[in-house]
Amino acid sequence: MAASAVVVSHLSVMPKLVGLIEKRQALVALQYNDTRDYVKLVGQLSRPSLIALVSVSQYVLESVRLVFSPVVGDRHSIAEYVVTEGTPLSVGAATQRMDR
Repeated sequence: MAASAVVVSHLSVMPKLVGLIEKRQALVALQYNDTRDYVKLVGQLSRPSLIALVSVSQYVLESVRLVFSPVVGDRHSIAEYVVTEGTPLSVGAATQRMDR
């Protein structure tokens, strides 16, 4: 890896990376936001809803889908969107407020 490279990883993977990178390389922990309140909110939705998951990373979307899937069940739908620079994002019904 290039000497000026910065390695960014989730905290849980960092112990494995320490032995793989050069000692002078920076290793930065990526920390995800706590999702408990959002999972609870989705679980409390009274009407079938479209839950839009939006990220710049397909990997993050796959992980977040696993977090929300238990409360989404058969009642709601999940739509995933990978955001790319310069591309407009249109999520349709998901732009409505979730607490209605």
